[in-house]
Amino acid sequence: NRRFVMVGSIAAALAIGFFPEAGDFLAVSRVIVYFPFFIAGYYMNPEYLAKSIKKRRAVWVAGAVCLIVFLLICVFGIDKIYFIRPMLTGRNSYMAFDMKWEGLIVRILVFVLAVIISFAVLAVVPRGKAWFSSLGTRTLQVYFLHRIVLGVMMDLGIREYLMQTCGEQVWGIIWLLLGVALTFVLSARCFQYPFVWLEQKIGQIVSAKGKL
Repeated sequence: NRRFVMVGSIAAALAIGFFPEAGDFLAVSRVIVYFPFFIAGYYMNPEYLAKSIKKRRAVWVAGAVCLIVFLLICVFGIDKIYFIRPMLTGRNSYMAFDMKWEGLIVRILVFVLAVIISFAVLAVVPRGKAWFSSLGTRTLQVYFLHRIVLGVMMDLGIREYLMQTCGEQVWGIIWLLLGVALTFVLSARCFQYPFVWLEQKIGQIVSAKGKL
């Protein structure tokens, strides 16, 4: 029952915040927190969703307004909303707040905001393919490999070097550009093959067990 699974996954994502023991252990907290989004994507029909969102011009305008407002808040009001940051990672429990119930409310608000922003992005993104469209099919390799590169950069003290030499206002922009460049580099086809091979092996194992 899809409704039962969706409601159950959301309830689990909200409840895991009360258990700080989960934390980073095997990424348990993140798996449970983000599971509602993955299961929602699994159940949804992408073609029907795209057509429904693109039907009306008002939807595009509403999506653009939401993204612009969100961007302005992030740029000019970051100090006022920075307190929600612990709930964006999926790894922090509600102990990051003074009161556990405060953390629960923040996580609910983050979920609602994530849904709004997701639909806003889908509303404004063109349906046609661009030269970088294929990169969206290779997010798994970026997700796995970026942490290794980031760890090396942190150990080499690159961030601290940029902070000291470029100043407080410039180093963040350079760091962001490095992140964008890293995304494009790790999206290269050559990094895709190990994950394609692994996916095929897992598929074979699952198929073999299904036949048994």
